[in-house]
Amino acid sequence: MTYQSRSQRGEAATAFLRWLADTAGHDAQVLPHVQCPERFPALRFVFMDRGDLLVGKHMIQVKWPTIAWRDRGSFPHEAMIIDEWHKAQRSASQGCVAYWILSADLTCVCVFRMTDQRKLYKQKLFNSNQDHQRHIEYAMSPLDCLEWIPIDRELLSLALQFGIINPAWVTADGRF
Repeated sequence: MTYQSRSQRGEAATAFLRWLADTAGHDAQVLPHVQCPERFPALRFVFMDRGDLLVGKHMIQVKWPTIAWRDRGSFPHEAMIIDEWHKAQRSASQGCVAYWILSADLTCVCVFRMTDQRKLYKQKLFNSNQDHQRHIEYAMSPLDCLEWIPIDRELLSLALQFGIINPAWVTADGRF
């Protein structure tokens, strides 16, 4: 994945989660996000956002990794990457209250509440994305710090029908 494809994926996840929050009766707004010009990747830190969603008065960060899970029992790792360490620290200082992390197949969202920030730990992992190719310090959460919320299949179908979810995200066998 490239910076641009990750950014587009993040915007899509944010739009979907905003819609889910709205359908649950919450006032949700997508916060402004300006993408760094692809020709100037070294300037990406200048274009960092101040959160992805505002739900009520609460700032939320949204992540959509390429890992699929339906619940804690099907999550394939011992811990969840929340964000890069320095970004998680900055988000906390900016007043972020939670990270919402979507399963790749849009069947579950994990909620990490920043009240558990002290339980995060650093882990250096190799990032193989073509524009990274380096070790990065990540903020890792123990799985018991996450709330695992299944996403109703009917809501996914409605999101597709209403154009919230791009049909290109759906595989030939009907999975997301």
